[in-house]
Parts: sequence; structure tokens; C-alpha cells
Amino acid sequence: MHGYPTTQISNIAPPLHRSVNEQYLVPHQTSFEWLSRGVQLVEMEVRLGHWSKGQCSAYLHSIGLNKVMRETVYDTAKQNAVCANDNIKSLITQSWKTNVSLDIFIETQMHLLFLGIVKCIIEVSDKYMTQYRWGNKFISNANTHNAQLSSFCLDFLQIQPLPYTNYLSEWCLGMARVFPFIYGKVSTTIEPTIHYSDKYMCMVYSIMSWWHI
Repeated sequence: MHGYPTTQISNIAPPLHRSVNEQYLVPHQTSFEWLSRGVQLVEMEVRLGHWSKGQCSAYLHSIGLNKVMRETVYDTAKQNAVCANDNIKSLITQSWKTNVSLDIFIETQMHLLFLGIVKCIIEVSDKYMTQYRWGNKFISNANTHNAQLSSFCLDFLQIQPLPYTNYLSEWCLGMARVFPFIYGKVSTTIEPTIHYSDKYMCMVYSIMSWWHI
């Protein structure tokens, strides 16, 4: 991940699978304790002046925190850097200190799955298409299907035309339902003349495997 920190100077133990200088980010089940350790590590490293805003953001992104929370952690750490010890502000809320499990909140699954995994798949898929100059063709093809499906006005299939600039869980849920079909037709609707291109087939296999997961 771009900007991910490679060193630390504090003695705070990082959360499991999120030590500095990780070569790969391994999926890990989220818990309040796991998130708290990550936030405490970042706050201290920023407060000590060791991590930049970009490193702070990259690390917090790796544990699933959104942009607003990432900026809050950074701003609070910078404020704590000039405060006396008695005035240090804690970023760990009382709800994070309870024994309540994260998986009891339906919002957690909605955001991690649809605004997390599915959103990332859409963005990575878009980068693939752009890299091989198929972006406009793919968007045109996908939006043809999206418009036809949207005309049914189904509550469980709320989708919007591509490209996305703002994301809602409902849109990502809808796209997760229709994109396997749309990507399944890539080879016949985008570039049917290059079926056996190694790069092309690698792209298609990768995208389809992600959507299958």
C-alpha cells in the first residue's frame, strides 16, 4: 500500500498483521480491541513527529477506518503533540472499550462488505480497464445493462450509472449482484478480437475471481 509506514519509534505493539513494513496486508477480523491498538499506535507515532499525514492515513486505511476518522486521528495527534500530559486527548471512545462484539452491528457488515470489499473491487476493476484503454467501452457497455435493470425499479437492486464518484452501500450491493454477469460478457462486448491475450485473460480471470469471492 502506497505510503504504508516502514518504521516505528514507540513501544506500542501494533495490531496483529499490521506491523510496520508489512509486505502483504493479510485480512483480519475486525474488533474494537484490534482497532484501538492501531489507532493508539498511529496517534503516538504522529504525536512524536515520526509519521507523516500520508503514513497515518495509509496505516489507518489498512485497518478499515474511513477518511473522516483518519483525519480526526491525525489532527488530534498533532494537537496532543503540543499539550501537557494532563491534557492529552484519547481517541478511544467508551464504546470501543466494551466487550461488545462488532459483528452484532448490521452496519458493520454493510460497510465492510459493500463500502469496503465491493467498492475496492469496483475501483481496481476500473484501473484495469483504464490501464488497457477499455474504460470508455466498458462503462458504455455496463451502463446499458444498468439502465435496463434499473427500469425494473427493484428495491434490492439499486444501481447507478458508472463511473461512481460517491458511494452508497445500496449501490455497491446492487453492483455486487450484477457485475459478475457484466464482467462475464467482457470478452464478447469489449474486445472480442483479443480473446487469447495473456494480459487480457489474466485481467478477466482476476476480476471474476474477486467477484466470486
